[in-house]
Amino acid sequence: MPVYNKMGILLLPKVIVLNPKDGHEDLIIRVLSYADRKRLYIGLYKEENGEWEDFGNLTVNLPHEDVKKNEAFIDHNFFESKLQFIKKYQLGEILPETAVSGYCTFSKVAFDLDRLEEFDPDGVCAYRELHGEKSSSEDEEEDLDDYTLIKKMHDLTERYLTLDDGLSSAEKAAFLKVEIAEVAYAFYINNVFS
Repeated sequence: MPVYNKMGILLLPKVIVLNPKDGHEDLIIRVLSYADRKRLYIGLYKEENGEWEDFGNLTVNLPHEDVKKNEAFIDHNFFESKLQFIKKYQLGEILPETAVSGYCTFSKVAFDLDRLEEFDPDGVCAYRELHGEKSSSEDEEEDLDDYTLIKKMHDLTERYLTLDDGLSSAEKAAFLKVEIAEVAYAFYINNVFS
């Protein structure tokens, strides 16, 4: 599922690394809404043969439970790993409320839509519009000059080189691949099409 910006340019998805016991998985987050009540849906996708395939659900829809527009219940399959994943990537705050459906208990999370927008700008923008909200990225769009882009590239490189928060080399590589590539691509576009 390719993602394009407003100019029709293919964007690289921001990759998150999930570390199961036997290795790691490079995943992307997709933000959508459930058809029932337009509640927040967050899915995880993995690249398979050049395509992004469904890896699993982070959230589950419990239509009879009260939630705010940024809240959702976490799917009970591997829920401890999912809660750790949410904490690690600072995707939201785990709330004390739980819900029971059938034989399962579900934890509630208040997601940070601005943080999720870093991983899926189009999905969060569409979700916000669905709920009558303006996307924060709409305010930030600007045409950066070459000097600003080079400085941003330098700052990102410095940030990458000084990362010391327990991230694996694969996680650092994912950071480098996406963050710096986006700036380099903008620099390229400025110079080719100007």
